[in-house]
Amino acid sequence: MADSDPEQSVLTSQDSWDISEAVISETIQGLFYGLECLLMFAAVYKLSRRGLRKSIRRQLLILVIAIMFICSTTTAVCNVVGDVVQLRSMAPALNYDPTMAIQKTQIIAVFTTRISYLLGDLIVVWRAWILFGGEPIFRGVLAACFTMTFVAAIVNLVFTIRNILDFEFKPQPGARLILPATLFFTNMVATSFIAYKTWYYRRSVAKFLNRGSKRGQVENVLILLIESGFLYSFLWILSLISTSNPQYYDFAVFFGTILPHAAGIYPTTIILLTAFQKSCCDTTLQGQVPSLGVHTTKSSDREERGVPTQSLRFAPMQATRTGDEDFRSSSDFGRSASRGRYSRENRMDSEVEMYGIDIVEAGHKRDSVSRGSKHEGIKHEGTEVV
Repeated sequence: MADSDPEQSVLTSQDSWDISEAVISETIQGLFYGLECLLMFAAVYKLSRRGLRKSIRRQLLILVIAIMFICSTTTAVCNVVGDVVQLRSMAPALNYDPTMAIQKTQIIAVFTTRISYLLGDLIVVWRAWILFGGEPIFRGVLAACFTMTFVAAIVNLVFTIRNILDFEFKPQPGARLILPATLFFTNMVATSFIAYKTWYYRRSVAKFLNRGSKRGQVENVLILLIESGFLYSFLWILSLISTSNPQYYDFAVFFGTILPHAAGIYPTTIILLTAFQKSCCDTTLQGQVPSLGVHTTKSSDREERGVPTQSLRFAPMQATRTGDEDFRSSSDFGRSASRGRYSRENRMDSEVEMYGIDIVEAGHKRDSVSRGSKHEGIKHEGTEVV
């Protein structure tokens, strides 16, 4: 055998760990990015089926979802490019310095992730905002929370870019905690407001309709928003823990790969889950509250008896009733409807406002009124959330 030096490995233990970390990170990113793609296209398809030409809110929502998806795609590409140039620098023969390329990809990724976080936070605030029409105190708190998050995102962006340019990769809490803390606080405030609206609805409307413990579609959607809001807030709790404790630095690396895609998955998941509730109105993420079917009788029985179906719409809480006479007439209408006095051919619409919530009697046309009877619903001066 010819004399030769023993074959030596060109990879150090740190290089091996970097490779395994990159493989795990890209695997996690691929799973979440694929899920985000699927949910994004499904949500856009669902919104498009409902019509876009006459709905500015749907158009804006699709635009926000598209921007978040573009940001997530850019972040994923930057992460892959950063890992590739790091692997390329491990070959001594290439004599390649990856510093400049890594800095560029990280700066772009930091910028796009902050945009995704802000847009996700905007959707969270929006869904609570539209439930409190005409209530300046609640809306003022929500606006202040989003402004605080916007300022925190700018501070965090400047701090992170400065660290990248200085090539300081050691975990440094400080200003990094500002952004996840404000995002967590904003999510908790918005979710708490929605929980209050749900409680308000249960107390004021469920008793009026004598529904007992049954849930309708409106309440199901509101509870869905509450549960998802607390779950999304839990992600920011984990982010705070991983950022503040250097012992969880490796976990922070993997978790930081998930968060940008979780911000895009969250709103699209809510849209699809709300659509599966088979609501008659649009979701609250579009500025609309789904209707609530009153399950006092089976739908087939109502069709046979010609009883209109009832639904609910939130309206500004400052709207007032016009008088006891109108309220009595609306109550009489509810009783007569339950007795099946309205024929299928002569259905009508009527609205009753109580405690800031519209109870809408859904029929075919407003001008079709049954003979010998006429009901005028109580109108309000505010704008409906439709």
